[in-house]
Amino acid sequence: MKKDNKKNDAAAILEIVGLAYNGYGVGKEQDKCSDKITFVDHACPGDIAEVVIYEEHKRYGFGKINKIVSPSAFRVKPVCRYFTLCGGCNYLNISYETEVYWKKKIFADNFAKAGLSIDNNKLYETIDIIKSENVLHYRQKISLKVHSDEAIGLFKKNSHCVVDIDYCYLASGSINTMIETLRNFFLKNNKSLLKKIKSIILTDVEARSAILQLKEEFSGKEKKLLSNLDITKIYIEFNGKKEKIEKKIDTQEIRKTMKIKEDITGGAEAEDAEEAKDAADDDIYISADIKEINAGRRQICSNNYFDAAYDYFTLSGIKFAYESFSFIQVNKKQNENLINLIIKYLTDYQTKRCGILNKDNFLFDKALDLFCGYGNLTFFALPFVSQMTGVESNIYSIELANQNIILNNNLIERIERCIPDRYKKHSYKKQPFISFINEDVEKFLINAVKNNSSYDLIMIDPPRAGIKGLVGYIAELNPKLVIYLSCDHMTLLRDLKEFVQEGYFIDDIKLIDMFPRTYHTESLVFLKNEKIINKNKSN
Repeated sequence: MKKDNKKNDAAAILEIVGLAYNGYGVGKEQDKCSDKITFVDHACPGDIAEVVIYEEHKRYGFGKINKIVSPSAFRVKPVCRYFTLCGGCNYLNISYETEVYWKKKIFADNFAKAGLSIDNNKLYETIDIIKSENVLHYRQKISLKVHSDEAIGLFKKNSHCVVDIDYCYLASGSINTMIETLRNFFLKNNKSLLKKIKSIILTDVEARSAILQLKEEFSGKEKKLLSNLDITKIYIEFNGKKEKIEKKIDTQEIRKTMKIKEDITGGAEAEDAEEAKDAADDDIYISADIKEINAGRRQICSNNYFDAAYDYFTLSGIKFAYESFSFIQVNKKQNENLINLIIKYLTDYQTKRCGILNKDNFLFDKALDLFCGYGNLTFFALPFVSQMTGVESNIYSIELANQNIILNNNLIERIERCIPDRYKKHSYKKQPFISFINEDVEKFLINAVKNNSSYDLIMIDPPRAGIKGLVGYIAELNPKLVIYLSCDHMTLLRDLKEFVQEGYFIDDIKLIDMFPRTYHTESLVFLKNEKIINKNKSN
């Protein structure tokens, strides 16, 4: 963490000549030949500013703007009053077109510095970036930090100090409603409970949910208080143990439930439901019987007979079960764009890039989806593979992935309806075999190599740290195509260099602006096995 050094603070007039990967402006002194640069907080390319240097190194420093001498033509007024205080955003003070330009340029420059090329040509300037339709209110999940009984908000940049916020312009409207609800509940009337919370995760995926991550356990009475929160689903997590807070239900809701249940059972369950109604009138939690009635109601309403404790959302026509503890892409529209890019590439791979169908009329025999989560990418690749295996260490995600198989029984037909007509080049008739394995990815790869397994398509969607140490194992499985999705392009470039050393070449790259107004992007890379390509050509 960088700290201000007040004794050594010095001011300089700098021109901001660009942006750096982590959101800083790049400042240089005007009319000087020095190569030294200063990384400046919240600066805009084209600014001329008086900058206070708070951290000094031989070739670079860090500074903050004391006064803008001449504002950039690309500078805009931030919509958020917390900007420069909260660390959630980087680019609210520049136009979106400028932001997208620099995101692409930063990636392209670092790509070139890494000595990488696309399709064996130095054409990194041609990398496409898919802009976000919504640059605000796109997040369907957010993690808030808590400080004692005083603040609910986000960390200050490069700090663990919590900035108290009552609204986030990146979060959806529903999440902002939950923020208001939580602030009214905890900061006004229940500060003693707030002291026991370290963070709060809010999700707006079909149903509004909140996970309260605790530093001190709640008592039974305190848990009961939480049932008054106007949030659909509430969970608490303490020392790795997760618990759902049961909500109280009012008489009107019970009567609605009774009516639905009577329609199904002919009234056989009415007596049990009436007893539960009396309990609800006495301010007691929902009984197990009523939870079963509600589960039956949810099953009928959704028309899907699976464990009704799981909600689901729809993505490009495919249903996905979802629970609050599992990972999800925060920008749903951009996630759909990402999936369409993969579908288009795989279709073009067959029609334009010498893909050959196997005996089952599929493009690939065996496919592997590493860090598969709940199957965000897995299911959309199914029309192209005979056998698909997803690997994920998170048990919640694997349970959801298996529910997704049930949710989408007629999977191939559903997926084909999602593919634009111009990409429907082939008719896939055989239902592919799909399975999910709950295992650490590294352990799975080591065993796969020991067993001399092979996969001709491998998809990878790792955490920010990337796949350091795993590229060699993946190459030993001999895939002819690797699809790598990354949320950190520095670790991605490190891993791509290893793939190139293993005999792969980069066929295409797409940048997806999954996180507008921050410096982060999602990178989608398609790598081909050069040895297999050359072998096919020689044959």
